[in-house]
Amino acid sequence: MHIRPRRDDELEHLVRVLQRTHDEDGYPAHWPDDPVAWLTPPGHRSAWTAWRLYERRGWRLTHRSPADWTKPDGTVPTMRWYEKRLP
Repeated sequence: MHIRPRRDDELEHLVRVLQRTHDEDGYPAHWPDDPVAWLTPPGHRSAWTAWRLYERRGWRLTHRSPADWTKPDGTVPTMRWYEKRLP
């Protein structure tokens, strides 16, 4: 996994990722009126971005299953299960 400081020019892309996470997994539970402001709250000192997670870094998706909880809209999100590939 590659972790580095987040750049301001990435916020538009991160809002799209946040929207997808909200739609698929229910996080955040309530969609913010201003997603950029939600990602950059007053007083925050820094933010980090992680790239190339899971499949690209030696993890393998093993299965998906419905969660045992529901999102605020009543739908059930999909849980994803990964395992680490050993060398």
